[in-house]
Amino acid sequence: MKELFFFEQNLSAMYLFVKLFEAIGIIGLGAYFFTQSRIFKNLFKRKITIKERILMIIFFGVISMAGTYLGIPIKGALANTRAVGAIVAGLFGGPAVGLGAGFIAGLHRYFLGGYTGFACGLATTIEGFLAGFLPRITKNEEISTVIGLAAGILGEALQMIIILAVAKPFNEALELVQIIALPMMTVNSFGIVLFIHLVNKSKSDLEKIEALQAHKALKIANQTISHLRHGLNHHSANITANIILNMSEVDAVAITDKYKILAHVGIASDHHIPNSDLLTALTNQVIKTGELTIANIPEEIGCKHRNCPLGSAVVVPLKIRNEVVGTLKFYHSKSKSISPVKVELAKGLAQLLSTQLELGQLEAQAKLKTTAELKALQAQINPHFLFNALNTIIFFSRNNPETSRQLLIHLSEFFRKTLKNDSDFVSLNEELALIKSYLTIEKARFGDRLEVKYQIPQELLNVKIPTFILQPLVENAIKHGIAPKIEGGKIIIKVTYEGKKLYFSVCDTGVGIPRDQKEKIFVKGFGKGIGIGLSNINERLKAIYGSEYCLKIEDNPDMTQVWFYIPYNSEVAVNG
Repeated sequence: MKELFFFEQNLSAMYLFVKLFEAIGIIGLGAYFFTQSRIFKNLFKRKITIKERILMIIFFGVISMAGTYLGIPIKGALANTRAVGAIVAGLFGGPAVGLGAGFIAGLHRYFLGGYTGFACGLATTIEGFLAGFLPRITKNEEISTVIGLAAGILGEALQMIIILAVAKPFNEALELVQIIALPMMTVNSFGIVLFIHLVNKSKSDLEKIEALQAHKALKIANQTISHLRHGLNHHSANITANIILNMSEVDAVAITDKYKILAHVGIASDHHIPNSDLLTALTNQVIKTGELTIANIPEEIGCKHRNCPLGSAVVVPLKIRNEVVGTLKFYHSKSKSISPVKVELAKGLAQLLSTQLELGQLEAQAKLKTTAELKALQAQINPHFLFNALNTIIFFSRNNPETSRQLLIHLSEFFRKTLKNDSDFVSLNEELALIKSYLTIEKARFGDRLEVKYQIPQELLNVKIPTFILQPLVENAIKHGIAPKIEGGKIIIKVTYEGKKLYFSVCDTGVGIPRDQKEKIFVKGFGKGIGIGLSNINERLKAIYGSEYCLKIEDNPDMTQVWFYIPYNSEVAVNG
């Protein structure tokens, strides 16, 4: 009888081995779905969020429940692979995730009933929880198959102990454990090792893909850096798009700014024309949200052209200091053709191109700052102004020594402020003090021919503005507006605010702007000797605040107005 018992026991054990290995396929399927999820990609790059932890608990809880449903009835209990989901959850997600997944599967097992229901449910919960501590104890950042094997053997050994300790009657529990212990410890350990192997292989494959794409992205970036250093424009975008198209195996590449298509090469270039308005709803969406977006079908791209051949796309925002300045777009002619490889390449390229644009802007700002400061000093100390000022002072020294003394004070004050001020921003009050020192000397020279009027609210005097941004406009108005006019004229310096914008304007009733010079005013190098030149002020404004913040000129028969606006926040701006 004893020999017969052992024979039946061994036969049952062999049967369980076969059936449990048949059920192990669910583990491979679960591993596949896990490696395709966003959680998997984030798991090895950063700490997972609470939301992602909850999703992991649900996912692995379901895998554990599936292991229960695929279990083999034996002796009033179930031989199963339930432990795999709970233990893997703990290994990858930590104790909290393992506890959550184990509790879901354990509760499910408890409600299925049977004399081992409570014991198995409790064991699954504890297995998931304790598995979360194993990587910390071994101090391994990567979950290896050895750790998985150890977790499976120890976890299932613990479950057998709990069944013996909790399940009643003990004799039946003991007989059950003698049959299921070895098959469940072996198969569950194998399932955990299989899951970890598939995850680690997918991680390795992903790293290889990312490395290849990073290499390609760096190669492309190396060829485009010299062009993008000059900013995002039609010329630089067209060269960049052609380089990317030749190296990225896509059907079309496009680059836009926030409003227009800068370049489109490849298919659909017949109607996606550079310098035209954005055509696709997808691009407008990315610019608005600042998030990468994938379109798998033409309807998701949203091109308004009737026969557009674009079938699928990935659109990535280009950013400078977290502000969207444009987009990079990859297109395929077929639907659902944007692979994860292309997404990673587009994402990597967009980051590199954004960095190039930001570095180019910083470099441009540095050059503009140096040029602006140099020209400012040259303008303020140019011999012509100094000669006129000294002549005026000499004239008054004969007839009105006190006025001559006051003018000398203003002249020294003017030079002191211009030579010593190396700040990027000053208060409006400081800029006005510089203007008033300058105008005092000019009014002494022009006499009644020059009238100056200020329209500036008292509450705006502490607002911070770029250094030497208003004085050159005043100097320009006098030199080229008032001075050539025999009867002279009036200058109005006005500052107002509306909403979140601060407006500055300098108006003069001088001779106006000659027609042949209107188109050259904002050309670099134009206006040497007239302050620091309107073109430099225009470039400084755009470099500091953005392309929309530029100088504007309104030239009417009675008055010429040069004005601009800058962002304004009453609390931040006034307090500096």
